[in-house]
Amino acid sequence: MMILSELFESQLFGIVFWVAVMLIAIVIEVTTVQLVSIWFAGGAIVGIVLAIFNVGFVWELLGFAVASSILLVLSKFVFKKKIEVKDTKTNSDSLVGLELVVTSRVTDRTCGEGKIRDVVWTVITNDNTPIESGEYAVIKEIVGNKLLVTRKDV
Repeated sequence: MMILSELFESQLFGIVFWVAVMLIAIVIEVTTVQLVSIWFAGGAIVGIVLAIFNVGFVWELLGFAVASSILLVLSKFVFKKKIEVKDTKTNSDSLVGLELVVTSRVTDRTCGEGKIRDVVWTVITNDNTPIESGEYAVIKEIVGNKLLVTRKDV
């Protein structure tokens, strides 16, 4: 019976081991929605090549780790556009930057009202100059259920 260290040093064990690692990584990758193990499949291919040349299991492990790491880093650049999360404005967030008409006077100490898209909002400002009814303001931010606005300079 072979000793455990002899088993690890055998060429056949290395090839079978790395093929199994590659197949497991591929099965995991196919059954998941995200990229989670494709790099390990590539690293296992390096392990198979090293096992064919019978370089020793420790070197095969090192080659696997280095190749998997390189593939992981390279994939960040290849898939950057696909995995980049873009900030999509929805609902009320889409109002930021738009203009509204002030329907009741607003100062830095009192709330007022403004109308945009046929909806009346409570508006606030942190400017020292008041915004009079009928003037236009630009929406800078949404604070709770109020719109923070600044006076639009004509």
